[in-house]
Amino acid sequence: MKRMLRNIALLACIGTLSACGFQLRGLVTPLSQSAPLSFTTLRVAKAGSLDAALQTALRRDGRIRFEDVQGNTDAVLNIVAEEDRKDVLGVSLAGDVNEYMLIYSVSATIQRLQDEVPLPLTVTLRRTMSYSDSVTLGKEREEALLRADMRKEAAEQLVRRLGYLPAASKAKADAGKQP
Repeated sequence: MKRMLRNIALLACIGTLSACGFQLRGLVTPLSQSAPLSFTTLRVAKAGSLDAALQTALRRDGRIRFEDVQGNTDAVLNIVAEEDRKDVLGVSLAGDVNEYMLIYSVSATIQRLQDEVPLPLTVTLRRTMSYSDSVTLGKEREEALLRADMRKEAAEQLVRRLGYLPAASKAKADAGKQP
């Protein structure tokens, strides 16, 4: 009886997850892909510390052909600025730091052939990290891993946002409205 109830609960969970469109990261099927992009080739200019993560995310996407050399491409992604901050989030009664907030921001622009003005893209990620003076080396390693994960996630978000760029005619109309 317990086994049957457990199986029914498991099937209900699987059914609920599949009904909401859940899929594991990295598993892309033709039905789950976003709409086609307005460009097919992309060159990344000035990627900085995001270079490796961006190349991986672009190659994984499958809709974009990534060009790493200067040439004729349909769009150019330019990383304008990266900001890596570490703010104090919590302090103990003794005045020691308990927790930090790691903040990573990336500002980029995408220049398509049909656009007169580059379109801005911004990604900001935040992670909390507990801290203790007794395990300093371990916390330094944890911080480095969190920062690497944040860079990877920022690159993936930038690539996902490329699929939601406005159409070229709308981008030109919006650029003409701005003073």
